Amino acid sequence: RRCVQETVSTQSTWERYCMSLTSYFQIFVPSLLIWTILFQFVNNLVKIKTDKPTEDDIKNRIISILHGFYGLFLTLYHILADNPQYDQLNTPFQEFLVISSSAYFLYDQIACFYYNLSDTSLIIHHGLVMIGYNAGVYSGQGLTVGLLGLFYAEVSNFPMHMRQILRGLKKQHTKAFITCELVYLVLYIIARGIFATAMSIKVSF
Repeated sequence: RRCVQETVSTQSTWERYCMSLTSYFQIFVPSLLIWTILFQFVNNLVKIKTDKPTEDDIKNRIISILHGFYGLFLTLYHILADNPQYDQLNTPFQEFLVISSSAYFLYDQIACFYYNLSDTSLIIHHGLVMIGYNAGVYSGQGLTVGLLGLFYAEVSNFPMHMRQILRGLKKQHTKAFITCELVYLVLYIIARGIFATAMSIKVSF
């Protein structure tokens, strides 16, 4: 044990940083490749009879829906199985989920540039999310809050995108669209408006 402690103590800050960075990219790079492969799959195989901007928007939303389910179900599993606490140190599972989601947000920004869907607000949104996630990874704690935030955000993800897809397909006067609109508003108010706000207040004070 003494030898291990001496070895750790003699490591420079730069060496520890490089080790952490290597571990980070071992998750980030494969995750980015997976999201990109999904993009290629959807972009090449999904064909929609509509104008190209609408088709591109729908294709991009399909990947967003997949990431939404990915984040929703994994964070739900983490909440139920591990009961994470706000003040705990980050766990390997938390870091994996946050880093893989960071890779998604970088992919999504690149895809939005590709599809000509990006604007200043989207760049700011993606940038702030990635800064927040990576600050939690770097500090070694705080990812419980980040993952709960991801959970509350993704609860309303599917109906949010479906209403926009239906609108793009000129189906905004159908029962399906109205249902998605109502479900989205209810979930958004409950998850983000109530639970996320309560969490923010709790961790702030």
